[in-house]
Amino acid sequence: MERNASFHGSEPQFILSARRHGDDFYVSRYETFSSRSSECAPLHGFIAIVRAVGGSAAGAKCKAGERRAFELVAADGTGSGPRAPLAAMSHSWFKQPDCGAEIRTVDAYTAGNSSSKKGGAADVFVWDSGRENTLTNGHPRDKTRSESSRTLLASQIPRWDPVHGCLVMKFQRSRVKESSSKNFILFRKSEAGRGGEVDASRAVMQFGKVSLNEYALDFKEPVAPLHAFAIALSAFAFSV
Repeated sequence: MERNASFHGSEPQFILSARRHGDDFYVSRYETFSSRSSECAPLHGFIAIVRAVGGSAAGAKCKAGERRAFELVAADGTGSGPRAPLAAMSHSWFKQPDCGAEIRTVDAYTAGNSSSKKGGAADVFVWDSGRENTLTNGHPRDKTRSESSRTLLASQIPRWDPVHGCLVMKFQRSRVKESSSKNFILFRKSEAGRGGEVDASRAVMQFGKVSLNEYALDFKEPVAPLHAFAIALSAFAFSV
């Protein structure tokens, strides 16, 4: 299975792809990579891995309140040994008390770049300083940004609207078109406002369904393209 992310400007441009093996995702800068069978993990051509942690079997379902954890690690082939995660994320869910709907939550932290190999994971920590205040779907040729500190992120909780009898959550720029259990909006954890109102303009990432097998991914600083892609991919390996 491959999932691609592209920059949609005046000239659409490919950024990243991923091949899934079990609940792990091998992230590449190539549109296609690894000629091995889809049943085998790739051996080369990838710059990072989004991997499940905690020992759960692939495809394992979570009960309410349980968390499923994943981490993003660089895989640049330098043989330098284990690396600290570039990002970590966890998924959970609970039943909304007013309507009984299953509400999924996402928590994550993003860390600075730990790969120094040219053409590796380092080159996907990129930013256009002119876009820092607007959600965008990235550009692979902007200036490199590297941070050493962690940034904690948390998803917005949909709000129950008693007038319309449904859960509501506002996505920016009308990018998300269809309902899906994988739709979510991330804020800095201190601004997530779980259980209360949030300032939608402070969102740093949104991910949601556009049509069958097509999803929109938007993000801004401090979430780099590789961070955003990894967090979105992990949503496909979380089951309830």
